[in-house]
Amino acid sequence: MATILIVDDAKFNRTLLNRGLTKAKHNVIEAENGLLAEKILDVQHSSIDLVICDISMPVQDGITTLTNIRKKFGDLPVVMLTAFSDKENVLKCAKLGISGFLAKPFDIKRVRSKIMEILGNGAEPIVDEEEEENDEASEVAEASEVAEVKEEEPTEDEPSDSEDTEVKSDD
Repeated sequence: MATILIVDDAKFNRTLLNRGLTKAKHNVIEAENGLLAEKILDVQHSSIDLVICDISMPVQDGITTLTNIRKKFGDLPVVMLTAFSDKENVLKCAKLGISGFLAKPFDIKRVRSKIMEILGNGAEPIVDEEEEENDEASEVAEASEVAEVKEEEPTEDEPSDSEDTEVKSDD
């Protein structure tokens, strides 16, 4: 069980991460921007095991936050999270010594796996039966959608909706 600080301006992402990590028995603290995250770390840094930080945020972005975390708290594990996986930001983060990088939209299982990889035995795996059932249901739904699309595709003999057809009269 680890204490994880989630830093993301999007409430939806913080909530999703919080629920998924809490199910995995982690303690979660949330911050909506990098400046607030630094204030939390100033007070609680000894009890925080890992930070998950978005790159693009108002008030203070993730790269500035990461830079300040490195200056103040040394090698505290930080996983950067972003919807933009541009090389420039990835390189900046890598030079500052990130522990991992995850692209949005993220899969909570992948986030949990990354945390286990970084923290080792401090992060116990969790098997969420409800999540596994949902995954299986999603796979079945995707397979049936593919089957429906295949059924809807016109055969060579049938004109598709997008093809113009001419009607010839014998007049």
